[in-house]
Amino acid sequence: MPQTVENYLNEGTISPQIYLLCYIEPLSGYAIAKRRYGIPSGAKIYGYTKVMIEKGYLEHKEIVPKLGGTFRSLVAPLVKEIDIELNLHRLENKALTRFLDSDTSRNAWRFFKPNDRALRSNLNVVELVRHRLVVDAWLALNSDILQGLHLWAKGLYPPPPTILLYNKAFRKLPKSLLTKLSSLASISLNLSV
Repeated sequence: MPQTVENYLNEGTISPQIYLLCYIEPLSGYAIAKRRYGIPSGAKIYGYTKVMIEKGYLEHKEIVPKLGGTFRSLVAPLVKEIDIELNLHRLENKALTRFLDSDTSRNAWRFFKPNDRALRSNLNVVELVRHRLVVDAWLALNSDILQGLHLWAKGLYPPPPTILLYNKAFRKLPKSLLTKLSSLASISLNLSV
């Protein structure tokens, strides 16, 4: 049975990992257990997913009736947590929701490995996503640095297509949202131009 938590994005050891794994791509309970534990036993996972669906963190889609289905993370709780910190306007909130719910944004997290020891014990999805958004916003607003990085990378290897799509989609966010995110860069990451 899952432990009692208030926020499934940053409390507990299993629920944040389930959320992030299902954010990247829809997964069955079997697939979540295989990635989380290395063994395909979904019994413990299904206890968490049931509660996370009830609380509005996941949605369940049955592909074939009575043969199970997949779980997919909903971005509303994540955007709500980021909104609390940034005090977003309605249009910024909608733009961030649309961006985080896009396949481009979800695919950019494929590097996540749930078996990393540091992430297994204290994963905070809100901070992880916020840090990624902060760095990307800072780079988007300081395009001369971003352009320099692309020129440097061009000589060695072209960036993967998912990174190019992610940057293109990210630059479509409202400038006010990018500015709010970028302002956190100097605080949390000690970046300066």
